Amino acid sequence: MTDLAYKFKNVAITYNNMVLFKTEDAIELVRECLKANKSVYGIDAFILNEPNIEPYMEYSINANEAFTNHEQAEVYVMHLSKYLGTELVFEVVYEGY
Repeated sequence: MTDLAYKFKNVAITYNNMVLFKTEDAIELVRECLKANKSVYGIDAFILNEPNIEPYMEYSINANEAFTNHEQAEVYVMHLSKYLGTELVFEVVYEGY
């Protein structure tokens, strides 16, 4: 388990082999990745409808290689902030995930 995974284990939602986060926790994870100098490669959106999970690709976002880690983190936080208070959960794919 990586340091970041350990730090966020109490708020993580595990579904099969996926680790998902509510919006506010995903935002905090992105910020912690930036502090740890870890790249975030993308964020995938889902809705959990037990026992199923539905992907929502229109709410997902991938990294733009033209941006620095700091710029990309800002893009991710702005993107995720639009979904505060929704039922969406997010998989944050980052370096060392």
